[in-house]
Amino acid sequence: MLGKSSSVKVEEELDSSVKKIEEFHIKWDKRVSEINASIEKFCSELQIPVCAKLVRTYGAADYTYENLGSKSLKN
Repeated sequence: MLGKSSSVKVEEELDSSVKKIEEFHIKWDKRVSEINASIEKFCSELQIPVCAKLVRTYGAADYTYENLGSKSLKN
């Protein structure tokens, strides 16, 4: 059985891991937004309005962490 100090240590490690995951998701979302903006700019410079609208609506080819795996966990 885990002692009190061991359980506190495990809890601290879990909290640290959760914080790292949350920070990763924030950075990932920011990067996806930057990619979407770049694609939208590229499409509008080429005067392809349908392309730009698709990027605004659906994102950059659905490369988000949600579409890479967590959708299957939600179903």
